[in-house]
Amino acid sequence: IIEKGAFLECSSLTSISIPESVTEIGDRAFYECKLLEEIIIPSSVTKIGKAVFYMCNSLKSIKIPDSITLLYFFANIFSFSSLSEISLPSSLKAIGQCCFSKCSSLTQITIPDTVTTIVKGAFHGCETITEITMPPLITEIEDHLFQECYSLQKVNIPESVKSIGIWSFCHCSSLTDIKIPS
Repeated sequence: IIEKGAFLECSSLTSISIPESVTEIGDRAFYECKLLEEIIIPSSVTKIGKAVFYMCNSLKSIKIPDSITLLYFFANIFSFSSLSEISLPSSLKAIGQCCFSKCSSLTQITIPDTVTTIVKGAFHGCETITEITMPPLITEIEDHLFQECYSLQKVNIPESVKSIGIWSFCHCSSLTDIKIPS
């Protein structure tokens, strides 16, 4: 286990390779490691805690292993990072609150079909994302989900969605194409 806050604010840390013996990354383990550019998470990791990569301003991309099924609720895991793309595993079932909020460089994300829950604000402030296809098992577009996604142009909402929450697409000033099921 990499314990809670283990590398918190390590201002000179640029890369890390986590060994296969690690099964859990604790809350805020790499919080505000502003120069962290590269991290390799092995498939032995089954839990990524809250705010683990919060404000890792130099982190551009990351691959989440298939061993992760949940990006925890109230997590802010990647908030304020410089992620431009992320690969989510096909094992993923849920994306926590504000998980990718304020990732202003995120241009591309593919949400696996296995995801059944995306909690409010998960993509709030992802200013450069242009298109999103919601997975087919989602039943609700939660509050603030895409608020302030200024470049979002196209959204495909599956037939399974029964409700769209408040301010879900607020300030999506580029939104020109949205498919809402009957």
